[in-house]
Amino acid sequence: MSKPKIIGTSFSYPHLISLGIDPLLAIQELKKLNLSWVRLGCYWKEVEKSEGKFDSELEEKLLDSAQKLGLKVVLTVGMKAPRWPEYYLPSWLKKKIKLPKEGIFSLGQDFLEKKLTKYLKITIDKFKKYSVIKVWQIENEPLDPSGPYGWRISEEFLKKEAELVRFLDPPRPLLINLWGNELTLRDFYPYVAQIADIVGFDIYFRYFPPLDSEEKIKEIIKSIGKPVWITELQAEPWEPGEIVTKKKNPPSCLPQHISQNYRQVEKWGVEAVFFWGFEWWLYRKLNGDSRWWEEVVKLLQNC
Repeated sequence: MSKPKIIGTSFSYPHLISLGIDPLLAIQELKKLNLSWVRLGCYWKEVEKSEGKFDSELEEKLLDSAQKLGLKVVLTVGMKAPRWPEYYLPSWLKKKIKLPKEGIFSLGQDFLEKKLTKYLKITIDKFKKYSVIKVWQIENEPLDPSGPYGWRISEEFLKKEAELVRFLDPPRPLLINLWGNELTLRDFYPYVAQIADIVGFDIYFRYFPPLDSEEKIKEIIKSIGKPVWITELQAEPWEPGEIVTKKKNPPSCLPQHISQNYRQVEKWGVEAVFFWGFEWWLYRKLNGDSRWWEEVVKLLQNC
C-alpha cells in the first residue's frame, strides 16, 4: 500500500493559551517543522462569547498566517472541537438549553438547533473566502461519547449539520472523524462513509490501544471506498488523571513512540496522517526539553 500523501498536525489555540503560548507565535514555529497541513478548530465558545456577538479575530489571524506560510488547513466547525472538554458550548447557551440527560444531542432541541445553525452560517460565510481552507471538518468525533458528561451527537443531527455546510460551501470536501480505537465495537464508520467525503480515524496505540487488530483496521479502511485519514495519531503523553503531565519521561508517549506510531500506520492505505501533540512538543521545547520536537523533525526528514 502507498504511504500517506499528506502529513500534518492538529493545532488547538485554546490549549496553547492554557499552556502560556501565543498561538500566533506557535503557528510560526509549526512551519519550522516542514509540515504542510494543519487541523485548526473554530471553537464556538470562543467566537460567540455573548449571544449574537461574533468575534473571530484570532481565527482570522491564524488563517492569514497559515496562508502566508503556505499551509493548508482543515477547519473544524460545530459544537464539538479538538481537545478537552470536547464540547465548546457558549456559557450563555448552556443556561438556556436542556442539556441531554441520556448523553445525546438529538434533533428537536429547537433553540440549540437555531443557534448552532446561525453560528455555522456566519462561520462558513466568513471563512469560505479563505483559499487556505481545503477541507471542512464537521464536529470532532461527533458520534462517539466523550467529555466529562459522555455526550454524543445523534446521526440525524450530524447529517443535518453536514447538509448545511455542504449547501453553504459546495466545493470543499467534508471530513467527519471517529474514535478509531473502538471501530467495530461502535460500528459508526459505515454511516459516516455515507455522509462524508473523507472519513477520519483517531488512533492511540498506547494507554488505550485499539480493540481491533491491525489487519481488521486495514480491512475497514479498504472497505470504506472513500479517502481515509488518520486525523489524530497519538504523539503526546496521555497519562491517567492529567491533562498536561508533569512527568519527565511519561510512559504513554516517549519521544521514540512518535516514529513507532507513524511507522505502524504509514502502510495502512490512508491518504493522510495528522499528529496529535504539536502543542505538547512546543511546550516542552520552550521549557528546555526538545526531545519530542526533535523526534518529529527527524521523522519528517525521513518520510
